[in-house]
Amino acid sequence: MELRRNSRIVVKSSINELLKSIGDYSRLVLTAPFINPLYEVSKEGLVKAKLLVNEETYEAFIKVTFSDEENKVLIDIKCNKFNMKAIIKLLPVNSETNIVIEVEAGGDISKELLMNLVKTLEAHIIRYISLILTSSSIEEIYRLVIKDYNLKILERPDLLENEVVLSKVILSSSLVDTLTIELPLRNFLKYVDGNVLPKLEGSFIYLNFRNDLIVRLLISPDSTLIGVRVDFSNGNSLSGLNALTYLLSSDKVVRGKLYVFKVRHGIYASLP
Repeated sequence: MELRRNSRIVVKSSINELLKSIGDYSRLVLTAPFINPLYEVSKEGLVKAKLLVNEETYEAFIKVTFSDEENKVLIDIKCNKFNMKAIIKLLPVNSETNIVIEVEAGGDISKELLMNLVKTLEAHIIRYISLILTSSSIEEIYRLVIKDYNLKILERPDLLENEVVLSKVILSSSLVDTLTIELPLRNFLKYVDGNVLPKLEGSFIYLNFRNDLIVRLLISPDSTLIGVRVDFSNGNSLSGLNALTYLLSSDKVVRGKLYVFKVRHGIYASLP
């Protein structure tokens, strides 16, 4: 049995800038949540590791290589029950670079476990690269395109940083739903993508989640995140890419009410 997924991140940057920011390619895989690298290297250059899958431990060998000619990072994970492969391609398109991430797995374990492994590794690589880009000299994620996601991310999703804009949005909003949720913050955008956007497709949406912090999202009618803001109980706040990085990286589990608002379309034209 073989399963495969692919995703794409598009950035305004040259390939050389990206490679310099990504740095150590091996960390793309060795920091994945189900992989415990032992850092013992075989004579073939393979790194020994233990993989934790559904409370079972598997011994594995991992090899990470980079092809200069094709600008590809190749990741191979081999163990006695299954194999995994990830390919990260850097493709120049005009003034942008497409980072294409392909992950596949096959072997003698259930389809559900294979799919979980593929999704986990794919999400980890996306998160790893996104965090590097937001904290490096490459300041802009132009848009983030993830397979099976409706949500796209604006180059600078910082509209809610402006208090005047936030007030305009709130005054132009009508409550349409209230949801009680409990999840790690790093899964918050995924929850919104799967449980809010499909019901309000084509709508201009403002979301307000309240716990011991407040998370606010502003999503345009074409499902693009144009504003993100996190307000903390101590009075500090994050917005734009800083808030996005926090949401993508936080394992903090939160439980609270998510208030879903529709925003009057006319206000969209008046925003900066």
